Amino acid sequence: MGQTGETGADTSCAASGSADKAGEAPTLTPFATGPQAVGRYRADIVVGAMKAPTGAYVDRDHVSRSSEASYDPLRERDPRDATERCAPACVG
Repeated sequence: MGQTGETGADTSCAASGSADKAGEAPTLTPFATGPQAVGRYRADIVVGAMKAPTGAYVDRDHVSRSSEASYDPLRERDPRDATERCAPACVG
């Protein structure tokens, strides 16, 4: 088991999470949006067809509030701490 941060998330350098095994294609869930639709949604934002302020969370075709967890400063600290711990191994 890897190290855990203040929120209980695995923050070790070897954390595998839900990474795909080598050679296996990722699996789409029934809720996944296809690449053509994603491109259309993004293009709508870029050309102004959908109004979204800078920094807005866009859920497919509408601006939405991000999850409460995304506003938790402790949750944001865990990945940063893990990156600072692992970065020397990646560049050294």
